[in-house]
Amino acid sequence: MGKIVLVGNPNCGKTSVFNLLTGLKSKVSNLSGTTVEVNKGNLEVNNQQFEIVDLPGTYSIYPNSNEEEESINFLLEHKDDIDLLVYVADANQLFRNFLFLGQLLSLKMPTAIIANMWDKVNKKEATRDLDKIQEELGIPILPFSARSNRELPILRKFIVEKSSLKPKTDYFMTKDLPAMEDLIEHTSDTNQVDRSNHTLFIYKCLSKLFDKNSVPVDSDRTYKWDKVLLHPIWGFVIFGIVMFLMFQILFPLAEFPMQAIDSLFQRLADFVGGQLPADSMVTSLIVKGIIPGIAGVVIFTPQIALLFLFLGILEDTGYVSRISFLMDSTLRKVGLNGKSVIPMVGGFACSIPAIMSARTIGNKKERLITMLITPLMACSARLSVYTVLISLLFVKEDNSILSQRGLVFFAMYMFGIVVALIASWLLSKRMKNTNSDFMVIEMPRYRLPIWRNVRSQAWQKTYQFIKGAGMVIFVVSIVLWFLASFGPKSKMEAVSAKYSAKPQTEQNIRLQNAEKLENSFAGHIGKVIEPAIEPLGYDWKIGIALITSFAAREVFVGTLSTIYAIEGEGNERIVSRLRKAKRQDGKPVYTLGTIISLLLFYSLALQCMSTLAVMKKETGTWKWPLLQFLYMGALAYILALIAYQTIV
Repeated sequence: MGKIVLVGNPNCGKTSVFNLLTGLKSKVSNLSGTTVEVNKGNLEVNNQQFEIVDLPGTYSIYPNSNEEEESINFLLEHKDDIDLLVYVADANQLFRNFLFLGQLLSLKMPTAIIANMWDKVNKKEATRDLDKIQEELGIPILPFSARSNRELPILRKFIVEKSSLKPKTDYFMTKDLPAMEDLIEHTSDTNQVDRSNHTLFIYKCLSKLFDKNSVPVDSDRTYKWDKVLLHPIWGFVIFGIVMFLMFQILFPLAEFPMQAIDSLFQRLADFVGGQLPADSMVTSLIVKGIIPGIAGVVIFTPQIALLFLFLGILEDTGYVSRISFLMDSTLRKVGLNGKSVIPMVGGFACSIPAIMSARTIGNKKERLITMLITPLMACSARLSVYTVLISLLFVKEDNSILSQRGLVFFAMYMFGIVVALIASWLLSKRMKNTNSDFMVIEMPRYRLPIWRNVRSQAWQKTYQFIKGAGMVIFVVSIVLWFLASFGPKSKMEAVSAKYSAKPQTEQNIRLQNAEKLENSFAGHIGKVIEPAIEPLGYDWKIGIALITSFAAREVFVGTLSTIYAIEGEGNERIVSRLRKAKRQDGKPVYTLGTIISLLLFYSLALQCMSTLAVMKKETGTWKWPLLQFLYMGALAYILALIAYQTIV
């Protein structure tokens, strides 16, 4: 099987080319021995098989981050195994994109160039100039636009024809400097001078090349938009409006599919309950354990998918890069830089890939602080928790123009950002300074999203979320059902004997189930921790959910679904069950104080084992994950305590 590697600068459309070649069917894996993720897929043309590898975007062969370093190491290690190096460049930015190309050509690998985003240039003039560049370099160049499937046959044919290409260009070669492998390997002061001289040499070559051949750049529209979106005042206002509208749309748009999913699971539980023996343990496990547990999270899939979709649109239009640039000066005041925005925005979806994306930050201190605060961003796992708790706040239908639920959602996300900035400022004061870093970020042209890519990525991320959370919830639901259905034999028999002589009315059945739950193993666990959480407004049932949700935050909703399904009869939606929940004194469990306390607790506490594992892998020590867990947990407990005691 042949090996084809895609390389290029960030935001050149490289991954769009990859998606076209692999038909959007790819797998994400790590480079050998590292945590750097790459996309891999297969291409079959005329009975020929190729493995396509999409390396992370890189600006230079001299790495400025861990991610770039591992990408360069991959190229060096597999140099003799690569059948074709496909360099993807933005057709509007060829001069700037070709610096990395000039460095790579010094490694003498078979190379072909794809001039992407060809639909955005003056084709008549650009084609003539591109032919001259191709002739001068001695390297095949394909004008291409990844936005259109119509050009896929041309791309596939180009890849196959050039896969047996032999390197022959000597345009960027010089005998006055050490070999490229030596320049990469050594970092002495003399070598740093040689690196600078080599970079200057490539720029001189490019100046000659582009003096002769100038591909027109259409930047007028980009410049006009940037004057507004990067304005020191209006830029921040527009960013706030964009985020506000996103959460205003998110809640009402997801409501209908959420109701449909809820209805589907209710019918499924009724159907399964009707087909199996009523008193069977298997029936109880499925109907009151597994189905409510999984339904409690799956019901929020529409909101999670929409969140991934909105974030994908912002990224594909080129706006995320503008946010990074806009926020750079602000973030530097709290010990970060503009590059930290990418992980922080990514944290709205999931902290795990967001923390891994912090590798692009060259400064060690800023990278570490970014990883420590990223879990404070309201990730998609919190979305299900927020949805249930915010729904409890608003009993009546919300028919106003501005959704009250959307406003609270927006407030919770902004709260996470504010706390993250404060935490960053405090951490920066305590941590030692390292070498200063400056921000280098690609500012792509504004463009309409490639909808098939946005949809595909949203689907893949949503699927991964459901797949990862689903397995955890499935296991937790079974364990929780067992703990909630069984208990010390003497106590459970005493409850059964107490109600055996009473009429089997609906209320007596509910009371019997409630007492059995309280005397079960799960009830005993909840009672043990209840004194510690009672000042926050939580009862022992919420305590059980707090414990189980340390596996993953979204398990909180699934746990409550299972607990109240075991306690009661029927298949009511979880929000309805929680509204009816009473304490032993008859007062509601979920009062305003309890709901606000829970919102604050879950917005701050680090209840995600996977995040801790990734932090350990990224930092190489348990020191920072433990610090992260402790400071976020303490902050969550203290603020939740203050909120509940103040409201009560």
